[in-house]
Amino acid sequence: MNWLALLVQEPGHQAAGRAIAAADLVFCMTRLDMACVQPLIRAERELVFLPPFLDAVPFLGVEQNRKRVAQIYGLDPSKYWLLAVGMMRRGDKLRSYQRLGAALRLLDRDDIQLLVLGDGAARGQVVEALSPLRDRTKLYGAVSNSKLREVYCCCDLYTWPGVGEAYGMAYLEAQASGLPVVAGNERGIPDVVLDGRTGLLTPPGDDVAFARAIGRLLDDVDLRNKLSRGAQDFVSRERTVQAAANLLGKAIP
Repeated sequence: MNWLALLVQEPGHQAAGRAIAAADLVFCMTRLDMACVQPLIRAERELVFLPPFLDAVPFLGVEQNRKRVAQIYGLDPSKYWLLAVGMMRRGDKLRSYQRLGAALRLLDRDDIQLLVLGDGAARGQVVEALSPLRDRTKLYGAVSNSKLREVYCCCDLYTWPGVGEAYGMAYLEAQASGLPVVAGNERGIPDVVLDGRTGLLTPPGDDVAFARAIGRLLDDVDLRNKLSRGAQDFVSRERTVQAAANLLGKAIP
């Protein structure tokens, strides 16, 4: 069902449509949103792309202490560390965990460890989805922001399929820490992860491609380092609070 059809059937969407049509200036955080909203914008009105942003400062310059993180989370420093951060709830989040588990089973490597940070009502189903990887997976629950930043900077890859993800702030957090991303190429993810510059995007639902992308980055240290630099540069230059303020300043008369 498309956006315009929803406007006809749902009072809430009708109200949103009227508000959008009446606005002089409309900001959208993803290009997908822009495509959906564009038909509602009158010709003389303006539609502006305001991509997701964050306060990058707390993620920049965090001292890497891989030995300390290994001790806290029970990780083997000699192996590659893959990180997934996500709430454990039914629906798209659970499906992302299931896609991740399926891809890592296909990868079939004994030199990786997956660290999962997050918790929620679907924890049991997440454990089940990752159970074939039990000896290579550490589920540590929710952690504080300071601990999360410490983990980001010590891992090797951020791996999250992003099923149905609007855009995903954790992608920006990981990249601000210099962590290359492997994600699905769907919805708003291409607006926060740049394929070939800050990470690798794979076709939605393609577990084989997702596994191959992880394997490719693990085996190619030069590419991994290039994406790491690109990720941190992208966020620090283009996705900060100041960058968003500059866009707003240019758009608002």
